[in-house]
Amino acid sequence: MPSCYDVYRYLDDLIPSSQSEEWDNDGLMIASAAECKKILITLDPTAAAIRYAAENSFNAVVTHHPLIFRPLKNIADDRVIKAVKNDIAVMSFHTRLDANSPGVNDALAAKLGLADVEISGMLRVGHIEKCSLDSFANSVKAALKSHAVTYSGIGEVTRVAVLGGSGGDFIEDAIKSGADTFVTGECGYNTLCDAADAGLNVICAGHYHTEAPVLSILRDFITAAFPKTDCEIYESYPLKVI
Repeated sequence: MPSCYDVYRYLDDLIPSSQSEEWDNDGLMIASAAECKKILITLDPTAAAIRYAAENSFNAVVTHHPLIFRPLKNIADDRVIKAVKNDIAVMSFHTRLDANSPGVNDALAAKLGLADVEISGMLRVGHIEKCSLDSFANSVKAALKSHAVTYSGIGEVTRVAVLGGSGGDFIEDAIKSGADTFVTGECGYNTLCDAADAGLNVICAGHYHTEAPVLSILRDFITAAFPKTDCEIYESYPLKVI
C-alpha cells in the first residue's frame, strides 16, 4: 500500500510544479506519512469536504483549489486543524492542472464533445457541428449540469475555445485562436459586452462546473498507479442559485 508521500510524489511528476503560476500556492498542503488506503478527490477543500474525509477514514484529500493560498499568520482554520488532527494529507494542484495536458481544459473540451482539439496556450480549441449560439449554450448547460449560464454574442457556433474557471483575461487569446465561441466559467459584465462587440460569442457556465470534469482525470491518474487505493469524488459546490 502506498504512503501519502508516494501518492504526492507520483502526482507531482505527472503534474509538475514548473507549470504553476508564480503567484500560486499549490502542492503538498498538509503532509502525512500514513498509508494511503482511501483518497477523497474534490475541487474545493471546503469544511464539509474535510469533515467528510475525517468522518469516513480517508487518508488523503486531493484538490484543485489550494487549502492554503495566502501565508498563515496563525493556525485557526478549522479545516487545517481537522486535517492535522485526523492525520489526513492534503495536496492541491491548481494552476499547474490548468496548464497540464491532460488537465482542466482537456477535460472541459471532452465534456463538451469538441472534435479535433488543439492546444493554444492555456486554451483548448476544437470543433462542433454548426449550430446556433442559443442551442449550444443550452447544450453546455446540460453537459456540465450548470445551474445557469450567461452568454453574449449572436453568431453561429463551429469553432470553440474553452478555459475552465476565470477566463476574462483570455478573450484576446480566444479571438487569436480563430474561435467563434469561447466557453469559460466566469468573466465580467464589461468583458462580455466587449467580446460581443469584437464578434466573439462567450458562454460563462460557472467556475465550479467548468473545472469539475477534471476530477475524473485525477481519479484516473491515481487508480492507474495505485489500483488498490480506494478513490471517491466529492462534489464540493457550495452555492445556491434561485
